[in-house]
Amino acid sequence: MSNPCLKRVVDPVGMTKHGITTRERLKQAERSRKPVSNDLATLFRRLHVWKNHYPQFANAILPFWYWAFNADLWATFRTTFGVKFLVFAGSAKQFKQFVSDFGRVGDLFIYALTCPPLKAVQENSPISVSEEANLPTGLKLEFFSLDKAEDDMDEFILALMDKMPYFSTPFAGSLEQIPGAKAGVFGHGYRIPEEVHDLMFGTDVESLVAKQTIAIPLREEDNDFALIHDMWIACGNGLLPVFFGSLPSPGEVNLEREVSLSLPIENATATKNSLRKFMSDFRINPDAALTRLVEELENQASIPDALGNTRPVRLMLLKFKVGPNDVIHPALVL
Repeated sequence: MSNPCLKRVVDPVGMTKHGITTRERLKQAERSRKPVSNDLATLFRRLHVWKNHYPQFANAILPFWYWAFNADLWATFRTTFGVKFLVFAGSAKQFKQFVSDFGRVGDLFIYALTCPPLKAVQENSPISVSEEANLPTGLKLEFFSLDKAEDDMDEFILALMDKMPYFSTPFAGSLEQIPGAKAGVFGHGYRIPEEVHDLMFGTDVESLVAKQTIAIPLREEDNDFALIHDMWIACGNGLLPVFFGSLPSPGEVNLEREVSLSLPIENATATKNSLRKFMSDFRINPDAALTRLVEELENQASIPDALGNTRPVRLMLLKFKVGPNDVIHPALVL
């Protein structure tokens, strides 16, 4: 069955004002329809090899990685099979606790951060390119002479960066900032939240791969349109959004149904299979899929071994507009 949320991105009928402000992020879903060229494990390992090879550029490498491999990341999210949680945690600690509690019933855990727009440092910041980086083919390549006066070169580079966030260039000789390198990426230095660095670089790469966890700066602020933005992203990529305490301001999102569940986390295989089936079936018949999920989880929770090994959750079916159509998508609230 086709995903109407992807159609929304390709053909945004009746785009509202707030829809325009989030259109660039929604295009992630459109780009994610392209064939996957890198799986998440490969992206993680190349990122860490690059960072380990040039640790002095770690703060510049990570935001560039998010920018350069954005389409690859979202294509991977969309095509990953299983239960994929989009977790709107209030902190990295809360996210890690969720992964610890629900790690056996999920296949992918995305920490969706609300953070201000990436702030650019005005001076240019060269990043040394290693062979392991495997830069995307769409990165703009520029050639220029280094025999210009230093002031002229700085002005030239800054002018280029007004037209594009990043560009790559090969060079002969060496640059003071990246001695010995044969190619580099130039761009504004962007600052991203420290907790993103801590999760992506403070965690062993094989742990990231094994648990399939990643932090993604997803929206810039909480407002009346935050929830519908979150639901568009979740719907377009087959993700199950998770909120804590309560939903954001509903805005243009309506609650269709809500049930309280005890989610077994001990018999992980049965719980995961039930959630996988629910995420596959709810678009065809949301009520029937929800009823079946409730029955299966209640049966699993009643098994003696499961007693005391459950987590209380609220599962909601939310209705919202995707273009001219009404769409229903689930969300969890803890």
